Order: sequence, then C-alpha cells, then structure tokens
Amino acid sequence: SMTSGLLVVSQEGMVSMLNPAGQQLLGLPDSDWMRNYRDVLKDAVPLADVINECLIGRRPIVRRTVKMDRPVGASHLGITVSPIRDVEGHEHGAICLFTDLSEVADLEDQLRLKDSLARLGELTAGIAHEFRNGLATIHGYSRLLDLDRLPSDFKPYVQGIREETEELGQVVTNFLNFAKPAEL
Repeated sequence: SMTSGLLVVSQEGMVSMLNPAGQQLLGLPDSDWMRNYRDVLKDAVPLADVINECLIGRRPIVRRTVKMDRPVGASHLGITVSPIRDVEGHEHGAICLFTDLSEVADLEDQLRLKDSLARLGELTAGIAHEFRNGLATIHGYSRLLDLDRLPSDFKPYVQGIREETEELGQVVTNFLNFAKPAEL
C-alpha cells in the first residue's frame, strides 16, 4: 500500500525486493526482479548510481534528488538509501526508498520561469522609462527652438524631430501601460 518505491539490494548487488509502487515509478513491467540491480535499473541509471554509492561508501544517503532521463515513469526522484547491517555491524546490502518528485520539480521550474519573466518585465519597464525620459528631453529642446527664428530650410527638420519624439513617446507610453500589472 506504499506510494513510495522500496528497493532492497543485497551486498552482492542482487535485488531481493522491489515493491509494486517502485515498479510503477520506474516504469517497469511485472517480472522477476531477483537479479543484479544494475540490470534491473538499466533505464534508471541515476538511481542505480546512488545505490552503488551507498554500497561502496557504506554510508546512508539521505534525501538526494536525481533527474531521470527517460520517457516512462517519474522524471525526478527523491531518494534515500541506507546500508543494512546486522547487530554486529556486518554489511548485508542496502535499502532504498524513493518517491516521485516530478510535480514538485515542474512547479519549481514554473516558479523559476515566472520569476525570470518578472525580472525581465522590470528590466524592460526600466529601459522604457529611461528611453521615454530621453525622448522627452529631445522633444523639450526641440520645443525651445523658435521656428520663426530658424532659417526656412531647417524648419522641416525641427518639425520632424518634434513629430517623431511625440510618436515614439506615445509608443513607449502604450508599452508601459500594457506592461503595468493588472489590478485584481
């Protein structure tokens, strides 16, 4: 009735137990799993590597998260592996408990994306404000020029500067209005 996978491996590397939840999480069909764990986990190499690390290092590995590179089963696993010892301290293998963290990993990815987009929005809004300030300065200086005192061949240029800065200022204002956070 466990929702987490449970895998027991002997010191020789033979699988002595794999529960149904573990088979489902790993995308393994019903079969006889009493063989070498590397063969059983050939499509779940990161999990096999953590078990191997525990068997060789003889130390527990607590709450390790691994990414699985395969189309079937869980894409992210949370793993805890502990050595199995008798009362005299002799090693007899390892017990591995693993659970599906795919939804949690997906939520974390969505949160990172949302955070990145929010920072990008702040950056673009800051750039737009600076751009609008520069346009306002150019437009203000062009307004200070008295068209009647300019030579007639310069008047269209100053008028063009005024019109372009007004249009670009309106574009930036529209962008900033669009980028404003919506009120709930």
